[in-house]
Amino acid sequence: MVRKEKEATEDKIARRRKERDRRLESQKAADGTKKPIKTGSRLGRILFPIIVVLLVVVVAIWIIFATGVVERKANPISVGSDKVSVVEYNYYFSNQMNQFAQAGLLTADAQGKPDLSAPSALDEEKTWLEYFQDMTDKAIQDTYIKVNEAKKSGIELSSENQEKIDSFFEEMEKQVGGEVELRNRFIDDFGKGASKETIEPIFQRLFLAQQYETEHKKSYDFSEEEIKSYYNQHRDDMDLVTYRSFMISPDKPAPDAEGNVPELSEEEKIQAKEEAKAQADAMLAEITDEESFREAAIEFAPPEKKADYEGDSDPTLQTLMKSSIVNAEVADWVFDAERENGDTTVVESNEYYFVLYFISRNRDEMKLPTVRHILISANRDTATDEEKSDALKIAEETMERIDGEADMETIGDELVVDGIATESNIYENVSYGQMVEEFNDWIF
Repeated sequence: MVRKEKEATEDKIARRRKERDRRLESQKAADGTKKPIKTGSRLGRILFPIIVVLLVVVVAIWIIFATGVVERKANPISVGSDKVSVVEYNYYFSNQMNQFAQAGLLTADAQGKPDLSAPSALDEEKTWLEYFQDMTDKAIQDTYIKVNEAKKSGIELSSENQEKIDSFFEEMEKQVGGEVELRNRFIDDFGKGASKETIEPIFQRLFLAQQYETEHKKSYDFSEEEIKSYYNQHRDDMDLVTYRSFMISPDKPAPDAEGNVPELSEEEKIQAKEEAKAQADAMLAEITDEESFREAAIEFAPPEKKADYEGDSDPTLQTLMKSSIVNAEVADWVFDAERENGDTTVVESNEYYFVLYFISRNRDEMKLPTVRHILISANRDTATDEEKSDALKIAEETMERIDGEADMETIGDELVVDGIATESNIYENVSYGQMVEEFNDWIF
């Protein structure tokens, strides 16, 4: 795969930034913060339960390898003396891309395929292809390094994990109808050369790396002084800030009869921004404390959004780590070391205006929960009442069958294989605000 050179001109970066901003807008909640993504916890984890992951890939929104996207563009790497096959590279690449696709972060091109040439919403200097290449390279390197360290430490793949791998292949073969059909399915998903024989070692390496990581963590022994010193050097990465945020965006013209939004002239854009800034300043002038912030949010919210701010839920209140705040300018302001309770401001970020009220900054000492879940989905916006009722009934019947974590894992995997559940997974060290609101409220 030929990597594009980074383009350094300001004009090119500016164009990419505008494209990124348009994509980021669709990811924001009413107050401008990032909408929680259900698969978010897996984006930061390289070593997730392999059986579940492959099953999710099988039922992914886009079965991308049937299009040959990665097979044509794959760029296998070497880690030390270990050479990585095209099949293994495809496996990692597909997991990276499908997770983003399922989260709704990728768009399709005119042929309905993932548009990997589009600018990444997470790095304005890279396309999605370049971004996924980097993620894939890092994930593979991480796994191989841990596998080599495991071998040096005398750690071998456990019989329990090998049984999980064997069970997966047996279940998949039953699902697709036989050994030949399974091989064809793997080729469709991961390219030429994909088979049980070439995929099983990938699973074994991932499980062994996971075992090493678990054993390695047990050996950590830090003094209180070392912990304190590390914290003082990395406060911005470890603290939680609590603040209130309300986003005001420039007005946009209404869509025409065909649903297209007319393009504003530069003068109209400037005027719309000035009006949005004036609104933000007017709201700021009304804020004296947290209660007045809530009242002002109701007053300045668009008519169709007022109900969101009038109920028991409070979308203006945020408790987040710096890495979870989408807008860099907002993150920089709330994490300023000089910030004090009651500080207020208006911050411009990505052509939007954020009215902010700082409450507190604290060391995150919460023991983060680890949660196993089974996702039986019905889209809250498009599903009919009957579809939602059916999904709820299945979920309730599933709950009655579960007696402990082992049951939940087994039953969840069965439901995914049968196509009843979208996911059966374990989320480790879930951060506050990472999951959708209902999930978040229950686990915390």
